Amino acid sequence: MIRPRPPEPGERPERHRRPPRAEVVTAVQAAAGNATPLMAYTIVYAFSNVVLPLLGPIVVVIAHALG
Repeated sequence: MIRPRPPEPGERPERHRRPPRAEVVTAVQAAAGNATPLMAYTIVYAFSNVVLPLLGPIVVVIAHALG
């Protein structure tokens, strides 16, 4: 289990601090023993970072044409 670092003296602790993404990926690989579970993560990540931004202007044009 990945645990967040303790706050420094004088630093306010954050309630919802998440571990860095690389640590999460490494923890998943270690728990599974291989990288197979990350294939679905990779596909969704690529889709959300490439296809969705490209669809934004298309949706705006369609909405403008209909409105």
